[in-house]
Amino acid sequence: MNKHFHKDNDGGFTLIEVIMVMAILAIGILAVMTMQITATNSNSNAKRITEGTNYMASEFEWLMLQDYDVVADNTTNEGRYTIAYTVGAADNPIPNTKQIDIIVTLGPSGRTVNVTYYKADTF
Repeated sequence: MNKHFHKDNDGGFTLIEVIMVMAILAIGILAVMTMQITATNSNSNAKRITEGTNYMASEFEWLMLQDYDVVADNTTNEGRYTIAYTVGAADNPIPNTKQIDIIVTLGPSGRTVNVTYYKADTF
């Protein structure tokens, strides 16, 4: 009796299949890396904006504590931030008020945060 054994070679991967899987994996890893870099940059920018806004709020509170008759105009550079404020009589139809303008420029990106507040004189 003559027995024929047929050997099935479909159990492994071909070189082309391995290369295709590696290419798809590399594209996926590059996409995740790009997303991570973008997220890190966005978080860094958000941190700078938050710090600048907090700095502006502290300057604003200091200006609010000053007497009504104080008139000031100043620009200072605090590291990554430039803050400019103007305190003076407001050019508006409301009597006995003054206007406080604060502008903070956030570092090299040049983004600005602006606040305008009107302070009324309490008789």
